[in-house]
Amino acid sequence: ILLAFRSPNYRRLFIAFMLFSGIAGINGVFEIYMNTWFWEFKSSDLRWFGLVLVGALLAFALVPMLQRRFEKHTILVGTLGLSLVLGMLKVTLRFLDVWPDNGDPMLLVAFVIHASVVVALLTMAGIMFSSMIADLVDEQDLRMNRRQEGVFTSAIGFASKSVSSIGLIVGGLLLDLVIMFPRGAGPGEVEADTLCRLAVIDGLAIPSLYVVPIYLLTRYSLTRLQLEDIQADLERRV
Repeated sequence: ILLAFRSPNYRRLFIAFMLFSGIAGINGVFEIYMNTWFWEFKSSDLRWFGLVLVGALLAFALVPMLQRRFEKHTILVGTLGLSLVLGMLKVTLRFLDVWPDNGDPMLLVAFVIHASVVVALLTMAGIMFSSMIADLVDEQDLRMNRRQEGVFTSAIGFASKSVSSIGLIVGGLLLDLVIMFPRGAGPGEVEADTLCRLAVIDGLAIPSLYVVPIYLLTRYSLTRLQLEDIQADLERRV
């Protein structure tokens, strides 16, 4: 692991992914509260969000076209940045009274479309992330004369799961101590001020933290041309 961390690009990717996992863990706590109490969706409404799989399929179709025109880290930063903006936009449009009222069928339609686009972006980000890890293995092989596929993937996987669990704990503490969400309250029984705090923290404050890992990813320096040179050197060495 220490040898893997000698790669500056891997360090950036590692830290960025850990931060994303922690923030995602916090958001995971709030999702059910937002859907049930803030947006007032019924359980029968939530089944329609299964259609977001269309967004994932679209991502697989778009990735080859994007890779022919842009660097992998550029695509990763772009997709994560757009998903951040769309995430914050959802609550912002409610505060600006743009979305249809709660209970309006068009709100559900708009949210399914919104979620499909976000899933497409995050799926593309996941594909780019995995591909970048594979590239860094080649870079590490040339620099250190040692391939570390297992270490590169397992270290990030273990760390991200651990940090995601911490995010769940932090989300619970925010829910109890900052938002002060009442226990046992049903839909329509929570005060407007409490729902406003929930929306601001979940839809604006927490997503704004994604700026830090996105910035780290902009510092990623391995380009397509450099990778081609690395792979050519590896072939000559074999």
